[in-house]
Amino acid sequence: MKLSAIIKKDVKILFKDKAALVVLFLLPLMFITVMSFALMPVFNADGGNVVKVLVVDQDKTTQSKQFIKDINKVEGIKAVTEIDKKTLDLKESKQYITNGKYPLLIEIPKGFETNVVKNEKVTLNVFEDPAQANTNSVITKAVEGVSREFSIQFLVSIMVDNQVKNIQTMVDEEIDTIQTDLNSEIQTELDKIKEQSGIDIAIPAVANEEENLDYDGIKDDLVTEAGNALNEPAIQTKSETVSGGNESKKPDSFQQSVPGYTVMFAFFIVLFASRSFITERNEGTFKRILAAPVSKGSLFVGKMIPNFIIGLVQVFSMLLFGRFVFGVSLGDSLLGLILISVAMVFVSSSLGMFVASFVKTEAQVVGLSMMIVLTLAALGGTMVPLFIMPEFMQKIALITPHAWALTGYQDLLVRGQGLADISLNIIVLLCIGLVLTTLSIFRMKFD
Repeated sequence: MKLSAIIKKDVKILFKDKAALVVLFLLPLMFITVMSFALMPVFNADGGNVVKVLVVDQDKTTQSKQFIKDINKVEGIKAVTEIDKKTLDLKESKQYITNGKYPLLIEIPKGFETNVVKNEKVTLNVFEDPAQANTNSVITKAVEGVSREFSIQFLVSIMVDNQVKNIQTMVDEEIDTIQTDLNSEIQTELDKIKEQSGIDIAIPAVANEEENLDYDGIKDDLVTEAGNALNEPAIQTKSETVSGGNESKKPDSFQQSVPGYTVMFAFFIVLFASRSFITERNEGTFKRILAAPVSKGSLFVGKMIPNFIIGLVQVFSMLLFGRFVFGVSLGDSLLGLILISVAMVFVSSSLGMFVASFVKTEAQVVGLSMMIVLTLAALGGTMVPLFIMPEFMQKIALITPHAWALTGYQDLLVRGQGLADISLNIIVLLCIGLVLTTLSIFRMKFD
């Protein structure tokens, strides 16, 4: 067989393999599209700000407004002072942080302008979402940098004024001393002249003499005060995590990673659930089972339950691994953790059956399952944090079960919230699962 014939044969085989085509071409294109849109704000130089932080201005003065403008000058940060044309108050803003809609809140206290222009200490209260600790640490450092730069201008002004006053005082004192001594000497001589000649002469005007000032000392004082200002700026920050639970500790990297990867890999059951169904259908197993007094509904549920159980075991294995190996907190609500896990696995199992209702071969299962699972994972925030994405992608994320599951886990494990706080997440996941199950039942073919 000629080389060209062999090449032609293998190319035909490859293009007949729909699963391979999906994995090789469609999946990368989907990833490029989704990830490019998700990370667009990070690389968009013209887009200005990337991460939006809330700012509550309690002072409402010229300097507090200027400070907010200086924050906006930092590349990658946008200070939000109002939502829906309504100026933010502290209580409402804290709720936005608690719900994870924004990563960080800065409160500018009353008396900000009065204190800063006098170079007196003023503390900015910073409230953080513990689920976004990595991003918050960067933002906080940036705000501290703005604070130093903002306060140093007033310090320099005060230092210059003080030094000018000190110099003037020193010069005046020296001139007065010289003038007094000189006048005394002149008066003595004039008195002698008067005694000898009887002529009364007035004291002539004496020009001021230049005094050699201690410029090196003045310079050292300026350098010392500037160094102290950089180490201990007048504007300081006080950070506090905001959560619905009793604890407000900042999470570590494991507490950030465990919820995200748990959600992402929980949906890999889609591949195995759909492939198992297709394999048995193509091998004629279902025909033999249906020959017995077994309904199609019972067969469908019988195929779905094992995948559901395996999915639960997988999820709790990952959570327990994180708990006992890395010390990850599982939150304060065990019931909430169980219910959100059950709801998520119900969706992943239903999605597996839904995929099986569309495909005919195992090859198709692999390609379609991987494309769906990875695309939903990228859209749902398990690969890129949702708050980094553009607003339109954050809205698209709400149609994915991953976003609802991930937010629920973060509320429980990271933010310390309870069952009531994630009830909507559970309801949405159950509804998605019911819709997928219903569609699967109507579309499923067992022969």
